[in-house]
Amino acid sequence: MLTRFTGMEFAHADASITTFFGVHSGLAMGSISTLGSGEQRSRWLSQMSRFEKIGAFALTEPHGCPDVLGGLETTARRDGDTWILNGSNRWI
Repeated sequence: MLTRFTGMEFAHADASITTFFGVHSGLAMGSISTLGSGEQRSRWLSQMSRFEKIGAFALTEPHGCPDVLGGLETTARRDGDTWILNGSNRWI
């Protein structure tokens, strides 16, 4: 994860790179670490920590709720080999 010192050093050089690293290490890696399955954590986190894979984060719910991890309204359920999504989204 991005440390405060590293974040401050990046911000001193370029604020946009700090945002990139914050989204990658905080939102993307943090979401996988907190909510991902063991398989997802082992598949993605080591590669992401070495920047072999880059994480991103997008919120498409129209209400843009402030509680991103706990307040989402859209649901997904497995139906055989496919997923059924219920909810609405917006273009980002």
